[in-house]
Amino acid sequence: MLCPNCFEENITGKCPNCGYTYDPATTNDDVIQPGVLLNNRYRVGKCIGQGGFGVTYLAKDTFKDVLCCIKEYYPNQIVDRLNNNYLTVHDESMRGKFENGKRCFIDEAKVLFKLQSCPLVVTVTDFFSEFNSAYIVMDYLDGMNLKRALNKFGGVLSYNNSLQVLYKISNALIEVHNAGILHRDISPENIFITKDGKIILIDFGAARNRDSERMSVLIKPGYAPPEQYKYDGKQGPWTDIYALASTFYYIVSGKHITPARERLIEDNMPPLSDVAPSVSKELSDVIEKAMMLDYKSRYQSVYEFLSDVQNAVTDIPKNKTGIIKFVFGINSGEQATISDGQTIKIGRVPNPIVNGRQSHNDKVVKSGNVSGRHCIIRYIASSNEFIVVDYSSNGTYFQNGTRLCYGMEYKMKPGDIIVLVNPDCCVIELDVKEVQ
Repeated sequence: MLCPNCFEENITGKCPNCGYTYDPATTNDDVIQPGVLLNNRYRVGKCIGQGGFGVTYLAKDTFKDVLCCIKEYYPNQIVDRLNNNYLTVHDESMRGKFENGKRCFIDEAKVLFKLQSCPLVVTVTDFFSEFNSAYIVMDYLDGMNLKRALNKFGGVLSYNNSLQVLYKISNALIEVHNAGILHRDISPENIFITKDGKIILIDFGAARNRDSERMSVLIKPGYAPPEQYKYDGKQGPWTDIYALASTFYYIVSGKHITPARERLIEDNMPPLSDVAPSVSKELSDVIEKAMMLDYKSRYQSVYEFLSDVQNAVTDIPKNKTGIIKFVFGINSGEQATISDGQTIKIGRVPNPIVNGRQSHNDKVVKSGNVSGRHCIIRYIASSNEFIVVDYSSNGTYFQNGTRLCYGMEYKMKPGDIIVLVNPDCCVIELDVKEVQ
């Protein structure tokens, strides 16, 4: 069978290529088993996400020979999956709800199809119906959503990184609103950060046309404004602006936002500048206006909101990205980028066993002298420095020949050189670049 993770031939349970172990006994009936071919084109791999209304799979497009993601409509409370993957409802009285949900799911695909030209929005490449369900095919994004990133970095992002999120998603919303669409679910869960530092707006399951007479009630406490709590609430660009401002408030301060319903009773949420010292009073005032409870008092367009943000930030930061340059040895001429806070693992094989567990190397140096996991390099944009840690047998060295102590963190600056084993094996230069 094919490996559900890398899609290479894997006759045994453990893949010799990537180290992934597939155990059919651990999978449940809610998901399609790996290996199934959808739409005579997409080979299903492992499940990478599951919610109340859908399942997301890693897949391989056999026409293009590339990885992709496939989102399946699967309202698990009202359906069962038969052995042939066909979906049936538990009770015929729920069929209308099932079919309406399927139409909304397909509407999500149509919405995203309109936004294919926007690089800040997840790209949908195909959608189709099969097995009495519906499927959306999207580009494969390697990274994590902003909610997971916050957990990884201690619950708060740096001021510069938070501003980058604000700028990028504002520009994404300009494209979305120009297409006549409201996202209606902006939050850290629906903002994706790729490993190369791109910021992408995802999950348009709640999106609706701006001219819809009635909108469904959608409540994500802390991010949904008052108008989303009722069917006749007046929703528009100001609805997404509230959610985006709330997202910025949270990621830059680490403080949970008071839900709109509670704010209507007693609005004692502190100004952003009081809980995030890096935020100026001017920018705090802009965010406060964007989060006004009365939608008429908020910004009415993202253009207007973004303009005031930029006026309040006199020095608009550029996002810095670390660069690892292989300047001599086996990998000479290659390089890898490291976004702020990201760690790159370097070793001899893609997936070594470290302390009895399967690990993963981001950059492979194919030399018998290099350890399975040789060293790690992390970039910190706020201080513009690299953290290097050696885990090898044969050593990681400074340019002057001094060996790094095993397991100890060393701070290094752009322009510094490190050597793996010896100069003939691998020489790495640390560098940075500024990106918009």
